[in-house]
Formats: sequence, structure tokens, C-alpha cells
Amino acid sequence: MVSTDAALLLARIRPIRLLAILRKHTYERIKVHRDEGTLDNENRKEIRESEFASLCNAWRDILEKPNTSGEFTKLIIVPRLEAWLTRPTINGMTFHLTQVLTGHGCFSKFLCRIGKRVNTMCFLCGEDVDDVYHTLRECPMWDTQRITLRRKLNLTRDFTLGDVLDVIIASEDSWKIFSAFIEEAMKEKKDEKRRLERARKKRYTGGKLLVCDNFNSKATLWGCPYSDRRGNKLINWAASRDLRLLNTGRIPTFVGSQGFSIVDLSWAFPSLMSCVVEWSVIQDAEPLSDHAYIWMAISDASLPRERKRPTQKCWSFKRMDSDLFVEALNWYGALGPAEDDLVSASSLASWITGNVCDTCDVSTPKLGSPRERPSAYWWNDAIAACRKVSISARRQLIKSRRRGTVKDINARKLAYKTAKKSLRLQINKPKKNAWDELIFSINDDRWSLPYKIVLNRLRSASPGLTERVSARVLSRLLDSLFPVGTLPSAAEMAWRIPAWDDAWNVSISEVEDVIGKAATRNVAPEPDCLKSRAWKRVPRPMTRWLARCFSLCLKEGVFPEPWKRAHLVLIPKGPATSDDTPLKARPICLLDEAGKALERIIATRMHDWIDETPVSRLSEWKFEFRRHRSTVDALFAVRNFIEAALSAGGVAIAVSLNITNAFNSISWRVINDAMDQRKFPEYLTRRLHNVIPIDFNETCSDRSSRQVIL
Repeated sequence: MVSTDAALLLARIRPIRLLAILRKHTYERIKVHRDEGTLDNENRKEIRESEFASLCNAWRDILEKPNTSGEFTKLIIVPRLEAWLTRPTINGMTFHLTQVLTGHGCFSKFLCRIGKRVNTMCFLCGEDVDDVYHTLRECPMWDTQRITLRRKLNLTRDFTLGDVLDVIIASEDSWKIFSAFIEEAMKEKKDEKRRLERARKKRYTGGKLLVCDNFNSKATLWGCPYSDRRGNKLINWAASRDLRLLNTGRIPTFVGSQGFSIVDLSWAFPSLMSCVVEWSVIQDAEPLSDHAYIWMAISDASLPRERKRPTQKCWSFKRMDSDLFVEALNWYGALGPAEDDLVSASSLASWITGNVCDTCDVSTPKLGSPRERPSAYWWNDAIAACRKVSISARRQLIKSRRRGTVKDINARKLAYKTAKKSLRLQINKPKKNAWDELIFSINDDRWSLPYKIVLNRLRSASPGLTERVSARVLSRLLDSLFPVGTLPSAAEMAWRIPAWDDAWNVSISEVEDVIGKAATRNVAPEPDCLKSRAWKRVPRPMTRWLARCFSLCLKEGVFPEPWKRAHLVLIPKGPATSDDTPLKARPICLLDEAGKALERIIATRMHDWIDETPVSRLSEWKFEFRRHRSTVDALFAVRNFIEAALSAGGVAIAVSLNITNAFNSISWRVINDAMDQRKFPEYLTRRLHNVIPIDFNETCSDRSSRQVIL
């Protein structure tokens, strides 16, 4: 965040106190001249210029106070404050020009300071520090544009921002030239940063990683005679991520016309080190290249056998790029579906769901997608320094063993032993401090980090119920949970000529209302993995097509096939001793959010119809699944009945009935006939009939799906 002083300075807003003093002194001095009869235009101009200079001096004294925020901006503008305040209004500030004058923007030094980057290195050229001056003067990305800028503004090679301000403040054309250069450079820099971030997110950073490449760096760690700057950076990077070097020996991996070197390196995580049984450079083969072949033997005997489980294309909606998501769906909504997609409600539903999924692929990373591997929790600068000393002592010991005396070898050995012990102590100290903080944090919040660590240790990916039972038991369980009916209802026989009124069309406000209410709940992912929070961000052009799809569903009396798929989750109520023992389970069907939104719209319309139509009203003793009549109201009614009976001297007897599989004990066809008798609108009854066929996708070993028709 830019400091208040810097923001006021950039916006040329004088402090209100100084501005009031300027107005007061100007008025008093003009009044004196007016009373004396000596006031003229020249005196008036001189007074205003003098008071303006006093204001600038007073403001400069405030801005030049040491150890205040906004130092970068102040150092640039304060020396030329009068010229900055009196520059033409047409020379306005832009977003990227403000970033350059504050140092807050797409600069690695600033991003590292706010915790969005791990180092200050320029991601375009690899320079150690990327700040405003590096971008303007040094980065080779804009050498051509920089030469043109210096020529047009008459700048030296080592120009500063102050030099630039002196030129552009005095000329409107110079201001436009510099602003155009800044806009082009900063936009290209941001685009390159986003591209690199997308590429980094695609990298695998799991527990078993093998890195092999030509790193074009030298270090004595892998056998080179000396270490260069790139080699030291590579060593520090690998050490901070706990990567281990696989190179052994001093055989060169690169042999060119001008010499040879070891530049092809292999790194691995500690969990993979035991699997690499051999590493060597092949010397007796002709690779037809300057680089030699690398031979590695990796054994999978020590790799744990992980159970293969079905994966889903779930997205991490917390990391969604909302602007990109909305922009892409706006384009899809404006383009509209093709003629083939408008043939039926099912085809239009597939078009809408497919576009939303494609947009999520572009704007939202997958759940569990790789992120940048952080440094070890105990790593710090002191450990890095001790490690450097230890490595240096080890190298000196190796050199002394070749051509040193016994006394020299013993001295080097003692120095290496001391350095290694110091490194071990430096590592153990932050580990102990971190452990103590972890223990103390249990008293403050027992559900924080300690709870998560223990839970991750204890949690195991156990197979579901459908994977643990046989196919015969599973089939019998599903038949009991979802009884099959085949007789048509009387209402179904009358559905030959569908009736429709345009007043029944689903409005956009209805869709936004049901999706907005659903977005407040955090539920398990549906078959298409599109959560309600994603549908809530769908813009109006696409919501309009969703409302039209819902209207087509009601008009045609259909439920789109893609929305009939359900993930069936069975929660066991008790253990099954054998295949002959009846298995009890509670079913949970996870449906697509778009299909559930259509169901909520129909449920709302059914509630409205019940409230408005006397013949359709239900019994007063029907609780739950009704507006303003929940299970709590049923308990109150029972309590009132008991209190009334006891107060009259009577006896109250409560009888509780437990109906097995109560929700599916009555066929949908019976419900349809009851709705027809209570004069519900035909389009609602016809639509409910088409909900009946449901495909359950199970995770069973010998079959992948099952269709149940009620």
C-alpha cells in the first residue's frame, strides 16, 4: 500500500493545513496593500508566488523528515516540488506510471518484500535485483525501446528517475513519450510474469521428484575446479528445497572444442535417493553431441505401492481468476449456442455445462495442482552461512589429503569437524524452537496447526462401502434402497398433449436467487465438480441461457440427461458379518448443481401453488419440507398436546414408527397421481415424472454405473 504522503504528493494534493495558511496569509497581505491603496496586478502576483513558495518550503520540510514512509517517491519528486505542482494538468498520471514513481508494481524486489516472491531476481534476465531502475535502465528486454527513449528525451545511459522527471515535466510531448514507454514495458512484464506463473503451476512438486538438466553452472560440489555465481545460486536453491545431488566422480559431461566441464546435473528428493542404485557418465558411446550420455538405474522395489483410485477433475475455486472466468463466459454468452444446441433442453444443458467446465479449466487451477515447493521450515540465513563454511572446510580437507602434510590434514580435519558440528547445532536450534511453538499453540487453539498435523498422520484413504462388499450384496442393497416400479400412473396417461403458457417461463432473477442461496453452503463436489460458488459467478449473458434451458425443461417436461447422473455414497449403519446378512446403509446422491437449481425453482413454485390454492393444501399435521413448518414445530405440537392432556387429568401416549427406507417406500407414480388429484399445474407434474430415471455412478470393482428407474 502506498503511504499517505506519497499518494498526496503524486496527486498534487497540498495538506489542508498548509493550504489554509496560504489562503490566510495571501488574504492578509492583499488586504494590507488594498488598505494602503498600493494594490495592483503585479503586487497580487508577487504575493501569490511568494506564498506558494512558502507553502512548498513548508511541505518540503514535512516530506524530508527522516524514517518516514514513501521515501522512494519523496526522493524523486521533492527536489523538484515546485515544477511538479505547476506542471500542466493534461500531463495526467496513469496506473503504470504511478507504479514506477512509487516502486510498487511488478518488480521482484517489491514482490519479495510483500511475500509474493521468494527472491528479488528478475524473471526476465536473471539479474540479482529487479526494481524500477533495473527495468528502466538495465533489463535487456527493452534495449531497443530504451535507446529510442534516450534519444528522444536526450538522456544519458545512467539516467535517473529525477532526470526523467526534469525532462517530462517541462514538455507535454516528453511526458507522452515516457508514459508510452512505461505502459508498454509494464504490460509486457506483467504478461510474462503471468505466463511464468502458469508454467510454474504445471510443474510437479510431489514427494518423489527427479531433476536432470544442463544447468550451465560450475561448482566444486560436482567436481568443477572452481565455483561461479550461477553455481552458488544453484546450490543454495537446491539446499533450500532439500534436493540431493546424484552426480558422482569427476568425469566431464560436456566435451567441446574449447574444453570440457561438468554441467549436466541430476537432483532428487531424499525419498527417491534410496531408489537410485547407480549413476554414471557413459564414456565409450558416441552421442553425436557435445554432451555425454548419463546412465541411471532406478529400482522401484523401495517405492510404496499406492492404490489407484478414480480421480475427478475438481477445481480449486479459492484460487479462481474471477475476472478471466467472467470474461470468458461473457464471450460464450454473447456468442450463443449453435442451432444443434437449441434442438432440445438436454442439448442446451450440455452446451452450458460444457462451456462452464471449459472456462474453469482456463481460469481455475485443478484441486491439488502443484505449487512452488517452499523452503524447509527450519531454513534461515544463519544455517546457509554455516553450511557455506562447512562446505568450504570439507573442500579444504579434500585438497589437503592430496598433497598436504599430516599436520595440515589434522588441522583441516578438526576445522571441518567443528564446522559440521556448528551446522548441526544451527539446524537443531530452529527445529527445537518450532517444536516448542507448536506445543505452546495447543493451549491457544487446539484446532490449529497441531490438530492438522495429527489428522494428516492418522487419516488414510480407506475404500468406500461399494468397494468393500461383493457385487451380489451391493445389488441387493441398491434394490432395497431404490425399489423399482413399472406401472404407469393415471396422470401419465393424460400427458399426451402438453400444455404451456409463456407466463411459466423461468426468469433470470429466479435462477440468480436459487444459485445465490446455494452458494452459502459448502457441500461435496458433484459429478461435474462445478460447485455453487462457481455458478454464482456466472455472468448474466450465460445466466440468461440457463434460465432459457430451465424454461425448455418445464415446457418439454424433461430433465436433461447430464443432470441425471449422481455420485452414490453409501454410509453404513452397521457392520456386515457375511454376504447373507442384510446390509444397512444410508444413501446420499450427489447431483449436479445446475439440476439442483432447477429442482429448487420447481419446489418454490410448488410451495407458492400450495399457499395460493386451497384444494392443493396439505394437512396441518404435515411438517418438514414445508415453509415455516419444521421438525421443531412438530416437537412443539407434541409437547402442547401432552401438556393439554396432563392438565386435563388425562394420559398421553406417544407412539413412534420407524419406516425402513421411508423416502423411497412410495412410488413416484403414486405421488404423481396425488398431485394430479390436488390440481397441481400439469407442467410441474409432467416435469416430476421425468426426474425418475437416475444413473448412479458407483466405485465398484466389477461395474462402473447402474441405472435405477423408480
